[in-house]
Amino acid sequence: MALSGLDIYKLLPKTNCRECGFPTCLAFAMQLAKKAVPLSKCPYISPEAKAALEEASLAPIRLVTIGQDKK
Repeated sequence: MALSGLDIYKLLPKTNCRECGFPTCLAFAMQLAKKAVPLSKCPYISPEAKAALEEASLAPIRLVTIGQDKK
């Protein structure tokens, strides 16, 4: 499930350092939600937040079994 800009913002460091190229962490989060910038542009994101955001951005996968007969 895709995260909203506000969900992403809650995981960011909220330093408003501008090192990502945006004036605020909220502006950066909104661009992340639109997949317009990579997460790597934030130099201060924690490893935990990075893992959570990367996991949330994965496409849902449905397991499929191939080659087994239904009985």
